[in-house]
Amino acid sequence: MEANGNDNAAYSIYAEGTFDAPKPPATIGNTTDGPRADFITSPTPGDTTGTNGSMAYINGNPYTVAAGATLTKIKAKVGNIAGEYKCAIYSDKGGLGDRLLAITQPKVNPTTGWNEFPMTVPLKVKAGDVIWLVIWSNDQNATVYYTPVPGSRLRWGLVPYAANWPDPIVMEVNGADYAYNIYAEGTLDN
Repeated sequence: MEANGNDNAAYSIYAEGTFDAPKPPATIGNTTDGPRADFITSPTPGDTTGTNGSMAYINGNPYTVAAGATLTKIKAKVGNIAGEYKCAIYSDKGGLGDRLLAITQPKVNPTTGWNEFPMTVPLKVKAGDVIWLVIWSNDQNATVYYTPVPGSRLRWGLVPYAANWPDPIVMEVNGADYAYNIYAEGTLDN
C-alpha cells in the first residue's frame, strides 16, 4: 500500500479449515407424555419419614438402540417427593436387565413432571444393543408416569435403596405391558 493511500492492488485473504457441525441428538426410550403414575416403592412398617427405602423397587423397560450414540443424561416423568430418585442403564440378558452400564446423579425433591438426571460418565452404545432404562427411589411416595403399550416389558426387582446400584440386577420375570416415561439422551455417533 502506498503511503498516500492510492493503492490500486487487490488483496485476497481467506482461511481454510473444516466446519464442525453439531452432532444430531439421540433419543432412546419412551418420550410419550403419559398421564398415569405408578408407585415404585412400598411403605416400610415403622418408617416415620417414608424415606428409608427398604421396600424400594428398581423399575424399568428395555429398548433397542437404533443407531450408535453417546448418551449423557436420562429424563424421566416423576411425581414430587421429599426423597430422591436416581436412574441407571443396564445391559440385557435373556430379556431381563443384567449388568450395570451407567448411572446418573440422584435428584432430591424433584418437581412433578419431566426431570433430567445427568449421567456420571457418558455411555457409548451401538446399533442393535438392548439396554434397560431403570429408576429407583428411597421415598415411599415415589411415582413414575407411564403409558400402556401392548408388548412392552415393564419389569422390576425389590432392592432396598442404597448408595450403590446392584450389579448384576435381579428382576422379576413377569411384568406388565407398560412403558415408563423414561428415555436417554445424547448425540449420534458419526
